Amino acid sequence: MYDIIEGDQLGIIGNYYNQELSRLIGAGSKMMKITSTQIGNFKLNDTFDEKEVEKEYDLRYDANYNEWWLYGQDTKTVFFKITAPNGIIKKIEVSEYIAETDKGIGIGTKYLTLTEICPSHEVFCAGSYEVSIKCKKYPNMFFIMPREKEVLCDEGQEKLKASLNVNQVITSVIIYDSN
Repeated sequence: MYDIIEGDQLGIIGNYYNQELSRLIGAGSKMMKITSTQIGNFKLNDTFDEKEVEKEYDLRYDANYNEWWLYGQDTKTVFFKITAPNGIIKKIEVSEYIAETDKGIGIGTKYLTLTEICPSHEVFCAGSYEVSIKCKKYPNMFFIMPREKEVLCDEGQEKLKASLNVNQVITSVIIYDSN
């Protein structure tokens, strides 16, 4: 089982919708570290340099959300969403990626699950298939995971379960500047 290691360093692995694809993306690209202040080469309160980032990622600015979306140039998969008002990074989200930690590189055998982050509370969004988890140990982070679905036999419509499986895999991590 995967352990959260000292120094607020976390690793996420897998993809709820297609774990095998996610493993291939992670194994075939540069691994990254995730801490409470940094994801990969991006650090909270650092300058977001468009020209420098463009050397490694395809960029798209989404004015509706005021976010930069960074795509890996080989897979066209969204790796990051970065909010950088006035060019200063204030929020970083990484999804469906494999991380490098001091314990080694996970390529499909180690998973960060709900039980390992010791959640303090959950944030459900109506109609969403995801839930955001907070924990006291990492106050400026959200851990995103899918909500399970069940099918109602009489109506044939999907209904979201109220509870989460404690062994579900975390699919995204968001860090943000709490100031």
